[in-house]
Amino acid sequence: MSIEYILQGPVALVIMLLTIGLSIWALFDENMKDRHVLIPYDMLMYKEYWRLISSAFIHGNYMHLAFNMLTFYFFAFMLESRLGHWQFAALYMGGLLISQIATTLIYRKDTAFEGSVGASGAISAMVLAAALADPYLRFGLPVISQQWPMLHLPGYIIGIVFLIYSLVNALRKQETTVNHHAHLWGAIAGVLMVFMLQPDLPKILERYIATL
Repeated sequence: MSIEYILQGPVALVIMLLTIGLSIWALFDENMKDRHVLIPYDMLMYKEYWRLISSAFIHGNYMHLAFNMLTFYFFAFMLESRLGHWQFAALYMGGLLISQIATTLIYRKDTAFEGSVGASGAISAMVLAAALADPYLRFGLPVISQQWPMLHLPGYIIGIVFLIYSLVNALRKQETTVNHHAHLWGAIAGVLMVFMLQPDLPKILERYIATL
């Protein structure tokens, strides 16, 4: 991905740099992290509503940050160049807020819930939106997909599998460090919002289906 292509996504670039910077700060400053973790019960009791947004800009560890930012890198700039700048910002923040609000409603009475951080809900929205916005988008593993082309899958297939995976794990209600509710509701938000932000999407999908 060229520098010129990255610069076509200024909103994505600002979000990425802000997320990396604030996450590294939080990893070095435990007090800063504690002020922004999304703990629904405490947030509602003390009216600390900024946590709905700020918790998405910090991460639990370097692996969490690296995985989310790598996914962001591969999808965000392409999606912003396709949708437009304010449209991308609306989709990303919409996915962020919807996934965070869903988490808050689900855990609002759970005093044992230790909290949620990370941009996973917003990134889920972005990935599902990208898979729909460009139905010709395909994914595969380097070398492996060249040897076995059947493993080079359309983006929307991966999106459907991800939705099912998130739904199943959200319904299982098992204690886990992964917030599957944020993934699920972020993905749903991404699907709904991309249809609103890209009015010609039904025609694009219709033409794609006609080629199958």
